[in-house]
Amino acid sequence: MSVSHSLDQARMAVPVWNTSRSGGLSLRTALTGAFFHKRIILLVALIPLLLGIAAALYTKTEYVAGSLLMVLINREYSTATQNVTDTGPDVLSIEGLKSVEAEVQILESSEVINKTIQDVGEDRIFPKSSLGLSRLIAMIAPPKNRDDALLEQFRKRLKAAVESDSNIIRVSFTHPDRALAIEVTDKLVENYLARRKQIFSNPTSPILSSEVERFESGLKTVDAELQKLKSDNGILDLKQDSILASNQLDSILQRRRQVAERQAAVAAQLTEAQKAAAGLPNMVFDSAEKTDAVPNNDDQNTLTRLLVERGKLLQEYLPAHPKVRQIERQIAAARAAIAHPEQRVFSTDRDVRNPSVNYMENMILSLRVEQDSLKNQLGELDDQVKAARERIAKLQALEPRITDLTRQRDNLNDSYREYLRRAVAASIEEAAADVRASNVRVVQRADSDVSSYNLGLPFVAAGLIGGMLFGAAAWAVAATLRSVFIQPQEAERVLQMPALAVFGDEANAYERLEGRQAISALAAQLADAASGPEPMHIIQIVAQDNAKDAISFSAGLGTELGAAQGLRTLVIDYAQTSEGAGHESSEKSAPEQEDVRAVATGTPNLWHAGRDGTPALFNLSLPIAETRSTLSKLREGYDIVLILMTAPEDIRIAQRLAPAVDGTLLMIRAEETRIPVALRLRDSLLESGGGLLGFVFTGRHYYIPQSIYRRI
Repeated sequence: MSVSHSLDQARMAVPVWNTSRSGGLSLRTALTGAFFHKRIILLVALIPLLLGIAAALYTKTEYVAGSLLMVLINREYSTATQNVTDTGPDVLSIEGLKSVEAEVQILESSEVINKTIQDVGEDRIFPKSSLGLSRLIAMIAPPKNRDDALLEQFRKRLKAAVESDSNIIRVSFTHPDRALAIEVTDKLVENYLARRKQIFSNPTSPILSSEVERFESGLKTVDAELQKLKSDNGILDLKQDSILASNQLDSILQRRRQVAERQAAVAAQLTEAQKAAAGLPNMVFDSAEKTDAVPNNDDQNTLTRLLVERGKLLQEYLPAHPKVRQIERQIAAARAAIAHPEQRVFSTDRDVRNPSVNYMENMILSLRVEQDSLKNQLGELDDQVKAARERIAKLQALEPRITDLTRQRDNLNDSYREYLRRAVAASIEEAAADVRASNVRVVQRADSDVSSYNLGLPFVAAGLIGGMLFGAAAWAVAATLRSVFIQPQEAERVLQMPALAVFGDEANAYERLEGRQAISALAAQLADAASGPEPMHIIQIVAQDNAKDAISFSAGLGTELGAAQGLRTLVIDYAQTSEGAGHESSEKSAPEQEDVRAVATGTPNLWHAGRDGTPALFNLSLPIAETRSTLSKLREGYDIVLILMTAPEDIRIAQRLAPAVDGTLLMIRAEETRIPVALRLRDSLLESGGGLLGFVFTGRHYYIPQSIYRRI
């Protein structure tokens, strides 16, 4: 059975006194947790704060000496490496921003920095006192070369950057000594200009000029030989001439095939035409006609008209009417004429000259003429094919030589152009080498722009922010790892049960006004439930780790139920015996029951019993039927019975009594009752079939000061 399902069954089985639930994390809840863990939060928050203060005390005022350099971009400027075999610089394609970036790289090079350190002095730039922290780090980190360490330290203090969208370079050096910062910056710029002049010095134009002359001479020789070979053979372009000759031969061959096909077709047509002409007659039958039709014979049409007219008359007159009889006689005469026609037959025969004879004679003559013409054309095409093949053979014989000369010319031409361009660039580079330093102008010296800063306040601010973050993290971790309840709302959220009463952590919490009011409210609810439609007479109070609070609470609740509510109340404490709790009851209202021995107290309507007063309830060896029988007797004798379980070993008895009693009430002690223990106790009671009314929260402490608590 799941916990949520068991809780639902428990709420259905018993009345729910308070269904309020706390929401999510609120400001008051967060502040409560913060004040509860204030010691650990303050301890963790002090760590970054102290580190920030220590760093602020250790830091010194740093002076930044800055110098400005302007890079001039012109045709004489080049950053490419010069040699006699590689491509020369293309001075027209250099981008200004990339050129300025290259100057920054030269400025930050190790040669320039090492020369500056040697000129100024290593001990002056990096005193031994300032290397203490570095030496401490070096003891932990892997060892480095001394020169590499000095170079790294210098670059940390050096800053060289290009101003946004300009050709200005800002160079600055940071040092605690103002005069030394200015000196190092000026010396660095001086060494940079000297190193730059040394890099760009590279005289290579004489070598390149001699190579240009050699390639030029070879190029002229190859050009002359190639030109003579083409002019002697009538070649403009070998590739185009070869394609043209091949196309011409193909065209002639296609025409010859077409002429040969036509010649064969004409011969076949001539033979067939001669055969057909030999079998044709000179005269042919034209037509013959024979007919028996009589001209102007209209008997059938007359009979039809008479029949139509008779039909119209029969619609208007009787058959014996004179008009009908007259039309009948005309119809009979027409039919007699048709039955005996005159027999006259006519016939005609015609013969004409055969027209095919003339057509065939003309065709034979035309085919003989075309046959002679095709024969002459075929001979001419054979001559053209022979000439075209001779031209192609000649071009194929010249192709290797022309190709070789063309290849030589192309190689010489490419080399000539390349070396000519490099020679010109080298001449320009050599001419500008002496004045190369003028491409970088010192716009501002280091002593004109010196600023200072101190990181003391930023370190303190960082310590404060870090302290706040560390404190928040410590609060979150402490709140996550905390295993006890400090607020009733938290217990409600975790246990998913209502808090029926809340008491403070004062020694007389149950006697104070707030405690008495809480007990009175709970007693009124129990009294209403005891007299309701589903009466609750026996309530089990389970307190696993706060027996003292449970005894005081049960005593106060019993007093309130007996004295204020007027209910006969019995308090059974399994941890005590009946001796010493009071004297034998002599009141007339005291119930008399077997196996139940109660001791009267000084409070009206309140009795007390120990584990020896009701042995059937706490004996696990007895059948559950006897336990239920004892509980039934208690219901008959008392209005409300409070059974108190305060020892950890009482849990098994509480689990057995849970389904038999009317409800179970848990006791939760702030800062003492562990959350896993409370959850396990709740689950064990629910799994045993009992119903939970809620819990009583004791020992509550208000950690937030009242001045703050009232405002949130």
